[in-house]
Amino acid sequence: RAAYIGGAVGTATVLAGQMFDIPVSGTMAHSWVMYYKDEFEAFKHYAENYPDGTVLLVDTYDVIGSGIPNAIRVGKRLKGIRIDSGDLAYLSKKIRKMLDDAGLEDCKIVVSNSLDEYTITSILQQGGKIDSFGVGERLITAKSDPVFGAVY
Repeated sequence: RAAYIGGAVGTATVLAGQMFDIPVSGTMAHSWVMYYKDEFEAFKHYAENYPDGTVLLVDTYDVIGSGIPNAIRVGKRLKGIRIDSGDLAYLSKKIRKMLDDAGLEDCKIVVSNSLDEYTITSILQQGGKIDSFGVGERLITAKSDPVFGAVY
């Protein structure tokens, strides 16, 4: 609630949205991608379930080798992609070119992964092609209070 009052535009926590009338948004989880037999099938089903807000998580396996190519195959229903690992500045530049070359100039690039003001500044200074930053754990958790950062 304090983050929303301070200027955050929404939350990925449904209960916070319900309790404090904060807009709720989010993207798919790695587990969604891993549930299906392959990445494209996961992306296709997600786009069918969320046709007006398809934002695909492209880093479960290989961002450049399969994530973006499979997202491009989903096509016109694609509102955005999200990267949650790796060199976010470098990947965002490569991804922007791939999306633009595929005619998806309006597709947004969202990044997450333990972002804070230092990481965001660094990404921007490196010329990252980011449309939106998903800031979560570093916003709500004190640095002196550790978090469990892991991929399952």
